Amino acid sequence: AFGIDRIAELIPEKALRQKPVTLIPLGDEAELRAVSIAEDLRSHGLKVELGYSGNLAKRMKRADKIGSSHAVILGSDELAKGIVVVKFLISGLQEEVPLASLAARLKS
Repeated sequence: AFGIDRIAELIPEKALRQKPVTLIPLGDEAELRAVSIAEDLRSHGLKVELGYSGNLAKRMKRADKIGSSHAVILGSDELAKGIVVVKFLISGLQEEVPLASLAARLKS
């Protein structure tokens, strides 16, 4: 039988050090889309957490607490424009990013 130590050896070191990206959907429509966005980001090798509970401030605090590198905020207005708001949690800066290039932007 495999032990935890053996399984951990199979995981690349980079994956162990990778900080998660937290998706924060605001509203029902955004919550539905967040699942497919998370799957897409994971398929690009990103570690993704979904933040559904609490108000925006609470969700942002949780993202910070778990050590996320970015918070991706999406609401109905952003989805209508085909964008998301990406907040860089280390610097505090934020920018609007097209959904189509989100994975590439988060990896850079």
